[in-house]
Amino acid sequence: MSFFTVLCDNGDLYVFGDNSYNQLGVDLESKASKTKVPVRMCSLNFGRIDLICCGLYHTVVLNVDDSTQQQKLFSWGLDPKTWRL
Repeated sequence: MSFFTVLCDNGDLYVFGDNSYNQLGVDLESKASKTKVPVRMCSLNFGRIDLICCGLYHTVVLNVDDSTQQQKLFSWGLDPKTWRL
């Protein structure tokens, strides 16, 4: 089971791989649990992404709004110990 996140120079975030625990953060149109084609994360407005962390079943993104310097933390996936995000 593996998945990948890719942060492009222009700030776009792409995810692909296994999505069994919603660790990609996207709703795949088919009921497939994985995708080999990178999917652009467009459901959230991340602003400037400062950090991406991937665990076995989850992804965490930290961003900073350049205009307010406010930090936001986004996370998705499943915590296998508590079966919660």
